[in-house]
Amino acid sequence: MLFEEFAIIAHGARPWADTLRRVGITDANPVNIGIQMSPGAVVAAQASENTAPTDGSFTANLLTTSPKTYTGKVDVSRQLVDGSNPAVDGIIYADAMGAYNEQIESAVVTAFESAASYAATIIFPGTAPVYANLPDAIIDAGASVRKHRKAPPRVVLCSEGAWAFISKEKDQQGRPLVTTGYHGPVNAYGLGESVTYGHVAGEVVGLSVVPSWAQATDNHLFVAKVDDCLLLESSTFNFRYEEVLGPESIRLGVWGYAAPVVGRYAMAIAKIDAGTTIPAPQDVDAAPAAEAEGDKPAAKK
Repeated sequence: MLFEEFAIIAHGARPWADTLRRVGITDANPVNIGIQMSPGAVVAAQASENTAPTDGSFTANLLTTSPKTYTGKVDVSRQLVDGSNPAVDGIIYADAMGAYNEQIESAVVTAFESAASYAATIIFPGTAPVYANLPDAIIDAGASVRKHRKAPPRVVLCSEGAWAFISKEKDQQGRPLVTTGYHGPVNAYGLGESVTYGHVAGEVVGLSVVPSWAQATDNHLFVAKVDDCLLLESSTFNFRYEEVLGPESIRLGVWGYAAPVVGRYAMAIAKIDAGTTIPAPQDVDAAPAAEAEGDKPAAKK
């Protein structure tokens, strides 16, 4: 048996979460972030020499975010820990961290979906204008961010299904709008190879596309200046307690605090709502190939 090749349950990565700007925290105490609400000083050209400027007022509100505690545990026998090869505690910790990362990614997706406001909500394919393809809608969403946030967006956050839809879109001559090489057709809107972030699937209209397994709504996409969005997150701790249930048991687990913050600059995010236009990609469940006698997994006893 290849102990070093032990396969734990597959856990999803955290593409959206890793795209946000991470700010370290140490506990679950509420975090307050100030948000300026008025322009402050009224700056204008002086009417004439020795004329006093107009009085202004600076006002700010507090955005309060309460981090959540994410934790999980497994109780195992002392015999298993003492006699395992490879070390079972390492396998359990890896599985626990995978589950933790899935929770963080899901929390970030939920935060974008439930944001109080956006720079704009673009309807695709829409009525006025009617968008011929999804990249055209992304262009308008990016323009809305630049207009209201006064800074350019960086990424398109979407589901795996939405990225599949974009990748399959073609022009009237059947040429793909997104290519997967550096020398594609001249009509192409995007490039399918980009490494700006570790989880980037490709590039469309100059924006990196970051799809996530955790985004279950294929018809919702977000064009965002993601450096305006924060992920408050502590270091994660693996813990081990002995004799919690008696000398025969050992408790292993993971502990951490985290919370996404997407409301610092509400105008940094534009939403694209495609209604029911984007179909879920078809999953083909192929019949498993016949196993050779020596390849069959050992029966459990």
